[in-house]
Amino acid sequence: MAQPALAGAKPGMLQGAGAVEPPRQYQEYCQAHGARDPGCHARWGGGLPLAESKAAVPKHALPMAVHWHRQVVKTVTAKPDKGDRWSVASNGGQGMSGDCDDVVVTTIAHLVRRGVPRSALRATIVRLPGDEGHHLVLGVQTEEGEVFLDDRSRWPLTVADALARGYGFVAQEVPGEPFWQRLAVEDGAG
Repeated sequence: MAQPALAGAKPGMLQGAGAVEPPRQYQEYCQAHGARDPGCHARWGGGLPLAESKAAVPKHALPMAVHWHRQVVKTVTAKPDKGDRWSVASNGGQGMSGDCDDVVVTTIAHLVRRGVPRSALRATIVRLPGDEGHHLVLGVQTEEGEVFLDDRSRWPLTVADALARGYGFVAQEVPGEPFWQRLAVEDGAG
């Protein structure tokens, strides 16, 4: 299976390190929302074609993406959901409780509705420092490289910012494909 390269790969940047099966929660999310999320492969319930496989968010659109991410974070009450089920807030997030995965997929839904190419948005699993477990952030492919929207940060994070926080990159979705990719930081920096 071909390994998709991440946009703007440079030393210290993320690289695909092999295909992996998507998380069970992602597969269930796609079975429930796939008809509305073009990032879901047909195998998991998707059916809409992606506009461009290597799309990037223009520099001027990143503030809009950050704005919508902050809106979702403000309106979703942080609370781990039973069974770790990924879901999109159908009411714009008002009164919804959830965790990092709900913030990511709700942000994706808002951005796609506003014309951001789905292929530029990638759910990304990171390992938290210490024994805190795993966390989901939203990778946004921009013309200048990838940044991450994290419900634990007010501002977008670069790969270096995430590494400085102690995050370890684990895996990332490949929109429109039936697999995710394992992640590595080039030059062994992660």
